Amino acid sequence: LINESAELIAKASEQLGLYKEAYRFHVVFKSMSDSLINKDRIRRISELEYQYKYKKEKQTILLEQQKKDAIAQEKANQQKIVRNALILVLILLFLLIGIILYAFILKRRANIQLTNQKEEIQQKNLALIKLNEEIKIQSEMLVNLNATKDKFFSIIAHDVKSPFSSILGLSESLKDEHMTMNTKEREIFIERIYDSTFNTYKLLENLLTWSRVQLGGITLNSEQFKICDLVNGVILLLKDPIEKKELILTKKCNIDHLIKGDINMIETVIRNLVSNAIKYTPRGGQIIVSSEVIDKNDKTLAQISVKDTGVGISQEVKDRLFEISGNVSTQGTEEETGSGLGLILSKEFVEMHNGQIWFTSHENFGSTFYFTIPQD
Repeated sequence: LINESAELIAKASEQLGLYKEAYRFHVVFKSMSDSLINKDRIRRISELEYQYKYKKEKQTILLEQQKKDAIAQEKANQQKIVRNALILVLILLFLLIGIILYAFILKRRANIQLTNQKEEIQQKNLALIKLNEEIKIQSEMLVNLNATKDKFFSIIAHDVKSPFSSILGLSESLKDEHMTMNTKEREIFIERIYDSTFNTYKLLENLLTWSRVQLGGITLNSEQFKICDLVNGVILLLKDPIEKKELILTKKCNIDHLIKGDINMIETVIRNLVSNAIKYTPRGGQIIVSSEVIDKNDKTLAQISVKDTGVGISQEVKDRLFEISGNVSTQGTEEETGSGLGLILSKEFVEMHNGQIWFTSHENFGSTFYFTIPQD
């Protein structure tokens, strides 16, 4: 307003010719105009500066915001990537777990199938093994049966026939020549006939007993008895051959000693062992029959032994002495004959008692046969 008033007064004063006043007011106008122009310029500059600063700040804010938005977007993208990665990892993990479970199920099924197949194979193998064992047992039984048959016919053809031939020959000579013989000669013939008949009887008795064992016709009847009485009975039965060979027979047993078993079977075993000792002991030799009670492996056993000072047993015969398929009989010290069946029968009887039979022997130094009978 001052500036406009000063301009009007300056112009009015110039029209009125008041140049001094016009100049003074013109100076005021000019001064005020410059001031206003400067103010306007400053204001404009300020406005421009403000607008620049505002725009710059706005741009800065916008850039910051864009930067923040970019960072936020980057974070969002990263989170999205992480989320997608986690989802992918989870999916892969579930797929892997599913594959593992499926593989486990397949493997388990395969293992069950293999286990079943293995059990089936094992059962078949066991069945085959059992079948092979049965075949082996049957084969051994057939071998034993064949050996038994061969031994049976061998005994009948040789060991039974020969004594009867001897008896028939001696009987015939005695029948035809007894009138011309003196008493001594007749006694010799009669003694020979008796010996042959006695030996043949023992052979037939063993043969029949053995046949009954093979056919299962003998059962074990266990009872208590005094072993010393049984030994005395065997010695009495074999008194003649003992005296004939001038043998010394000693018994070592407690007269009150009781053992438990089948008295007939054990008597047969002792009789066969003593008969063999007589057969293979030279004239004037010694035989010892002993019995005792022993403890072995927490078991009480009755052990009976027959020891002689005879010719002993060769290694060749030792290995097959109790085998029916390879059993051989050798002549005694005075050409006594036998079938070898007595020891086999003795082994059968001892094993029927769940006992054991064995021997020790050295050629020319005698033999000792042992057998045990459990008493528990």
